[in-house]
Amino acid sequence: MSLKSKALTVSLRDYFQNGYILVVDDVPNMRKTLRNILRSLEVKKIIEAGDGDSALAILRNKSHHKLDIIEDVSHKKCLFVLLDWCMPRMSGIDAAQEIRADKEAENTPILMITGESARDQVIQASAEVGVNGIMLKPFTAGALEKKMLSIIQLRANPPEHVKLITASEMLVAQGRHDESLELLQRAMKMTSHSSARVHVLKGESLKEQGKYEEARCAFAEAMTINPNYLKIYEQSADLAMKEDKKDEALSFLKEATKISPCNAERHAAIGKIHLEKGDKEEAQKAFEGALKHNPKIAKQVAEAYLKEGNAEQAEEFFRRSLPEHGKKLSLEEKREYVHIANRLGIALRKQGKIKEAIAEYQKACKHDPDDEVIYYNMGKAYIVLANKENASSYINEAKKYLKKAVDLDPGFEEARVELSKL
Repeated sequence: MSLKSKALTVSLRDYFQNGYILVVDDVPNMRKTLRNILRSLEVKKIIEAGDGDSALAILRNKSHHKLDIIEDVSHKKCLFVLLDWCMPRMSGIDAAQEIRADKEAENTPILMITGESARDQVIQASAEVGVNGIMLKPFTAGALEKKMLSIIQLRANPPEHVKLITASEMLVAQGRHDESLELLQRAMKMTSHSSARVHVLKGESLKEQGKYEEARCAFAEAMTINPNYLKIYEQSADLAMKEDKKDEALSFLKEATKISPCNAERHAAIGKIHLEKGDKEEAQKAFEGALKHNPKIAKQVAEAYLKEGNAEQAEEFFRRSLPEHGKKLSLEEKREYVHIANRLGIALRKQGKIKEAIAEYQKACKHDPDDEVIYYNMGKAYIVLANKENASSYINEAKKYLKKAVDLDPGFEEARVELSKL
């Protein structure tokens, strides 16, 4: 595998020509100062956030701001974050933790801005999180430009051992674990510094190969190097779940939440485990925490309740995940609506609310009249209704919708079988 890359020479103007920079600071005058400096450096596309919560909302709703988060600076669009250290509600370092915990944004370059008084604290915390650089206030336009360009250059031309680690991460994602472990061994020989990141990657590959004890040792080694490295706890929790050790998994996820408290996916994962254990109250608390940080996770919560046979709670959260009534939907949103309405219908059927389920299926049909699964589920609902009320007219409706499902997809075997029974 060749890991060579060309040296990159680029101005900030070129780098952000088709991209964006996110400026996060709770002081409006500081945001204005940064905006003016960036414009003097010919960076035109600037998005501002007044706190960490707002910054994360922007990062997690890219379509609204037309942002593209990428890893490779040679692409046409990119994102760079200027992040203030001291902010209310969520500090800069907490926001950085959340960015690094997000699969789509974990490689986004972050430049932390702070005053001299917090310098040592920021350096230590930044090393743990993986912030790309630190700027001390006050600074000149030239100093900011130099720092940002150095980060861009380093990302384009990292040291050889970093290239090996990055390549190893890609191999892990592809399931090529033996090759990943080989690259990690080479990376470790190139540097005298032990890396929690390397040991976690090693543990992840070993875990996926079923070598659980060796994986556990790798994660333990990573923890001795950097106990605040978030991925140690995430991977350790996943390992515990593979071994069906739910209490151990919960412990690791709760430790991860202490480090990075605003990750909705993690709160939801905690809720799911509590639900599997039968701890309904704890599950509810965790799910509400997840929804607080990301309301869009309601669908995931609903699926968890449906899986555990709690159709009533599933109905509640499916309804919470539907778009606002009367809102004009994009094509993607229509598809999402159809999927949720379909699942909501199933939750209603399981409660015996057959007519309500049919009403949801009919709404879904209006958004996508060519979805065979909706017609199949509607046919099944009419069969249940016919049996429940002993009404032959419902059988005719069932036949109509099941036939429609088969017409749309002649290979839909389940629909054919149900139709043949009528």
